[in-house]
Amino acid sequence: MQAKYLVIGINAAGFSALEDIRKYDTEGSIIAVNGEPYLPYKRTKINKNFSPPGLDAEKFQLADSYWYSNNKIKLLNNSRVIAIDPILKTAVLESKEIIHWEKLLLSTGAESFCPDYPVLKEALTIRNFEDARRVEGLINNSESCLIYGLGIQAIETAAQL
Repeated sequence: MQAKYLVIGINAAGFSALEDIRKYDTEGSIIAVNGEPYLPYKRTKINKNFSPPGLDAEKFQLADSYWYSNNKIKLLNNSRVIAIDPILKTAVLESKEIIHWEKLLLSTGAESFCPDYPVLKEALTIRNFEDARRVEGLINNSESCLIYGLGIQAIETAAQL
């Protein structure tokens, strides 16, 4: 595969970059790699919607599938880049497909960290929809929980629980 622009990670920042690229370059080929099976969505909404109507991937989409096709963006859902060669300007997907690019944007965000303490062996983090669904599944079966951290996501999750 060949692309003028390769965007890895389609979160709010990656999506905003896609919008801006299209605003200034209406013809350049774009490949967007999204590591989840869902259309890209607003991650900041998932920990705020455990109560009815609950989690729904479509409800938090940044755009529908027509937006990507209308903007001539090849969206690779459920795909992950496993190697990048900045000299050759290539990226290798888990499927072993190789993408050749002219310009690259890494917009993969951060990963949650959970310290290695025995009491936290069954701890869950909320990074994506699957994480949130696991937490949502435990809500009705638990009398209490421990929220580790005081960031905005922790506070919002505590408010929901």
